[in-house]
Amino acid sequence: MSSLTVVSGLINIGRGEMGTSFSRSFDHYKECFGKLLKVVQCPMMLFISPDLESFVWEHRDRSNTTLKFVTEDDLRKIPFYEQIQRIRTDPEWYQQKGWLAESTQARLEFYNPLEMSNFFLFNESTLYNPHNTQYFLWLDGGIVNTVQQGLLGSKFENEVVKYMEESALFLCFPYEPDGEIHGFKAEAMNQFARGAHVNRVARGGLFGGSKEHINKLNGLYYSYLGD
Repeated sequence: MSSLTVVSGLINIGRGEMGTSFSRSFDHYKECFGKLLKVVQCPMMLFISPDLESFVWEHRDRSNTTLKFVTEDDLRKIPFYEQIQRIRTDPEWYQQKGWLAESTQARLEFYNPLEMSNFFLFNESTLYNPHNTQYFLWLDGGIVNTVQQGLLGSKFENEVVKYMEESALFLCFPYEPDGEIHGFKAEAMNQFARGAHVNRVARGGLFGGSKEHINKLNGLYYSYLGD
């Protein structure tokens, strides 16, 4: 019996129609998502748009896969949606760096609401817990775009769970800020870090933990997002 549920999802937010260097077709995401669905052997809980239901069942078995539908209307209802829109359309924000104005964060109405709701959905999966597991891991729907499929195969569950037994798991990469960190003012980020010099970024493509860790972190995340 598996001890791990892999949580993932996919919804078309219009990235293929952006018309900038950040554009990426939805067919590309579907292809990556399909590869992920095939290679993951443990139970999965998937948050998808309703039009992808048949696509999922082409790649997954109903006995170890649970679906929940997410629509654009749902994304408009997430906490702080209006504040997110005010920031992304504010020239003071998107003119911080040249790349920001062309980015998905600035151009797409639903990019940040989707990204920022991932942890809420992740926490929801632990409360619902349809496959009765102790550990949960979020994998981005397009993760095989950057991670070899073989790494997610038969040995993946045992390899990753051992990193979640005593604390939550976040993968971080070095990032020396030049005034901003992914659009967030570096000085303000350091204040959130209690005066530390932030030089790592936690990836949103892979994170996880036990039910207890995730539930506690969800409350902290909501508070920080509100701030």
